Amino acid sequence: MGSAAFVCGGLIVGWRVIILAFSVPSYLLPTPLEVVKVAWLRLPDLWTSLMISAEAATGGLLASIVVGVLIALIFARSQWVRKMFFPVYDSVADRAVPRGGPADYYLGGPGIAGGWCCDVCYVSCTHHCEYYTGVS
Repeated sequence: MGSAAFVCGGLIVGWRVIILAFSVPSYLLPTPLEVVKVAWLRLPDLWTSLMISAEAATGGLLASIVVGVLIALIFARSQWVRKMFFPVYDSVADRAVPRGGPADYYLGGPGIAGGWCCDVCYVSCTHHCEYYTGVS
């Protein structure tokens, strides 16, 4: 944390030094103090824009979670869907979850969560479940 503050402080000091050393006009590069003053004066507008952006980002995150879980459940419960989309799924899954990769760590190792991941998270765990439990 201290090094980040040091870097930010150094950048602000360097910004001010460049403006003074090269006599850069403020319409080209305002000083850090001018930027803070304008930001403070326009704080209500900035806050409104921040809230709009945060709302859009949160909505997108929630929509992606819902859609992703629904797709995973459909893949987990339907043999017909798995077979129909296998070429697409297989090309994505081989890149997303390599055998012996991070899923072992996050799921607690082989065999511990094997049945659970096959039932709930087919899309992300299929290769691990097949490899460790023989379930497809």
